[in-house]
Amino acid sequence: AMEAFKVEVKEELAAQRAKMEDMSAKQEVMEQKIDGISSDLKTLISLFQNRNP
Repeated sequence: AMEAFKVEVKEELAAQRAKMEDMSAKQEVMEQKIDGISSDLKTLISLFQNRNP
C-alpha cells in the first residue's frame, strides 16, 4: 500500500510540475505580446506627435 501511495504522490508531483512549466511558458508568451503591444503604442504615439507639431 505504501508503494502505491508513493507512486501516486510522484505522479501527482510530476503533473503539478508539468502544469507549472506550462503556465511559465504561457506567461513568457504573454510578456512577449505585451512588449510587442508596448512598442507598437510607442510607435503610434511618435507618429501622432510628428503629425501634430
